[in-house]
Amino acid sequence: MCFYDVFTNKPQLVSTMCPLHVQGFEHLDGVIGKVGSKICWMYTFEGKKKISKQIIETIDYEKKVLTLKEFEGDVV
Repeated sequence: MCFYDVFTNKPQLVSTMCPLHVQGFEHLDGVIGKVGSKICWMYTFEGKKKISKQIIETIDYEKKVLTLKEFEGDVV
């Protein structure tokens, strides 16, 4: 499984892969791996707990490109 596949289809695994930086993931709305799905990341930046709520805008399976738009949370 490559980096793109994890972020697109199994984002809940990211916190397992890098627990020092990403502490959690929450699926807010829609279908994971589909355009329009809303997700929330819980992470640490410069020692401070942060969140980032994002919506999947585009997915290009051939080019392996995933575009996310932040709609709430801490912009880094």
